[in-house]
Amino acid sequence: MLLTMRYFMMLSILAAMCCVHTGCITEPVNKTPRETRILVRVLRVFSDAETLELSSGVKVRCVGFRPPAKPKIGQRPSPEFLLALELIRELTADAQVWIKFPAGVKLVFDPKKIYPAYVWLRQTGSGNVSEYEDVLLNAMLLRAGAGIPALDEVPDKEIRELMQGAAGEARQKQKGIWGKK
Repeated sequence: MLLTMRYFMMLSILAAMCCVHTGCITEPVNKTPRETRILVRVLRVFSDAETLELSSGVKVRCVGFRPPAKPKIGQRPSPEFLLALELIRELTADAQVWIKFPAGVKLVFDPKKIYPAYVWLRQTGSGNVSEYEDVLLNAMLLRAGAGIPALDEVPDKEIRELMQGAAGEARQKQKGIWGKK
């Protein structure tokens, strides 16, 4: 048992060192290692308007969200697609996020792989870092009318309902792609 504790401590120190090196911040939730959230920065948004590269080196795709028709090579992007791309870049500019992977996603670090994920955006209240709210970026994009819901990708019932409500709100208020043409 003592050996197991030492092994766990060494892994914890190694994880903390990796996070310091990559710019991540770890935050214990309920003080159990299984529920630790790792805050990372978004380094860039790819031109597909749904894939993010994180400071940890991982690339993720926002699950349950599809931007309007992506332009083909040599084609001009639609105004709706440009709106989605601009919005996701604006929301994630210098933002701290944490990631939750849907059930069944096997996480083996591969810098070429893009993992499906729920992306939680950390929003601080009035500049005070101790006051914050975590908001699901995937749903924020739908609520702004920046895309179409792909709810068949969302196995988590609570998150699916949240995203469905966000998309319905955008349609009702005619935001973004749902606006009058």
